[in-house]
Amino acid sequence: MPFGTPQARPYVEQRTQNPGGQKQAIVLDIDNTSLDETAKRAEIEKKGYTIIANVGNTATDLTGGHAEKTFKLPDYDGRLSWPGRS
Repeated sequence: MPFGTPQARPYVEQRTQNPGGQKQAIVLDIDNTSLDETAKRAEIEKKGYTIIANVGNTATDLTGGHAEKTFKLPDYDGRLSWPGRS
């Protein structure tokens, strides 16, 4: 799993240059909700999208598949997460 955005940006730029008719999506998951991230990504796919990148700040944000590639952001002691959610 690549770490951070230095690897994400070139991948996303390259991947979106020629989508080949695909509806593409990038998932950013940096909150601390207890939502089932895997199920949410599956819902996005059912709508006809290809998730080309899934970006999150915890390992649980990135597990479960339904993305071509995952990118792990540092958590910065929870500062990337929405206030009031845990």
